[in-house]
Amino acid sequence: MQTDQYEVTQPYQNTTGQDLVYQVKLITRTQFGCIDSTTKQIVIHAKPQAAFTLSPNPANTLELVTFNNLTNQDQDWYYRWQLELETGTDSIISFEPPATAFDTYYDIPVTLLVRNEYQCADTVQDTLDIIPPPPLLDFSPDTMQGCPPLTVIFTDLSQFTDTTTYLWDFGDGGYSTAVNPVHTFYDGGMYMVTLTAMGLDQSTMSKDTMINVYPKPSAAFSFYPEEVFVPDDPVKCVPSYPSAGETYYWDFGVTDPDVDDTSNLQEPAYYYQDTGIYNITFIVLSEENCPDTLVKQIRARGTGKIKAPNVFFPSKRGGGGGGAGDGGMIDDGSMENDIFAPLSEGVLDYHLEIYTRWGEKLFSSEVKNYGWTGYYHGKLCREDVYVWKVSGTFSDGQSFVETGTITLIHNE
Repeated sequence: MQTDQYEVTQPYQNTTGQDLVYQVKLITRTQFGCIDSTTKQIVIHAKPQAAFTLSPNPANTLELVTFNNLTNQDQDWYYRWQLELETGTDSIISFEPPATAFDTYYDIPVTLLVRNEYQCADTVQDTLDIIPPPPLLDFSPDTMQGCPPLTVIFTDLSQFTDTTTYLWDFGDGGYSTAVNPVHTFYDGGMYMVTLTAMGLDQSTMSKDTMINVYPKPSAAFSFYPEEVFVPDDPVKCVPSYPSAGETYYWDFGVTDPDVDDTSNLQEPAYYYQDTGIYNITFIVLSEENCPDTLVKQIRARGTGKIKAPNVFFPSKRGGGGGGAGDGGMIDDGSMENDIFAPLSEGVLDYHLEIYTRWGEKLFSSEVKNYGWTGYYHGKLCREDVYVWKVSGTFSDGQSFVETGTITLIHNE
């Protein structure tokens, strides 16, 4: 560049990151054509132009953030990074800070200051966006299977979820919003338990598992007769809902330790040796060893018995003069069925009464073999069904009341 001016201004730029040297030559010439020159060096120092990137950005708490310094760099320069964290400003004196993970969710302003030894400086700022990671939904039941009622404790193992959004569906009509719920399954079956929740990133996801509740056996049973007479009448027990693979245990309630009163049969029969009221306990175990128990009571009586026919044929010869005359003694050797009286064994006290179906009393007797002839006040009663009642005391001292019906048929 040539100029005739005495003072010259020339701007220089240096964006290379290194010093640039320029040779400036001054040439002078007099009016008489005499020429002289001089040369000097001008050094243009490199001015920092700060620049950087953050990778990745945005980033979640599971990721390491890398600080990539893109300054027209001379690593001998002064580099200061400032991170405006929630806990305050964190300054890092480094050309390139180490990769870092951040454990909270917010925007972090990041500023880079670069200065050289000649106090030339530049700054640049960017924002690091820390976002929540995708939710990791997980839970663990303390048991996966068992007998009903089955109580299961569910432990939440999730990460990065909003626990206020939890919804548990237990598959049996039950629900819960607890974080670690406890639920009881009362019926056998396979149940899908599902946890649905929203993540901190506002996404929604679900996780499920299966709970196997074994079928519960039924200890329902029946026994007959409803009362037994010792020692000759057995009580027979029958499960109401037997199933393959079940195990049975019966306890007939005898307190004498020397008496074996148990059975593992499906349909046992047991003979009581002493009178009394006993508990029959039935325990059934399913194939998976799930139990059910039922207890019923039975009365064991002494040797006394009451038996009665259900039909008789009165004699047309009459039954006497009314009242007590409407009865007659039964001949033990007779094959006639013309006098009605229940047969009894082991009975001390005895009282027989005969009624119409409408409750009208027709006959009574205090003698075991003295029965009703079918007459009332000397007149033969019509063909019909009549009600009988016998009360008294057995030989073992137990009182009893027995009732039944008798059909009166005229003898042709």
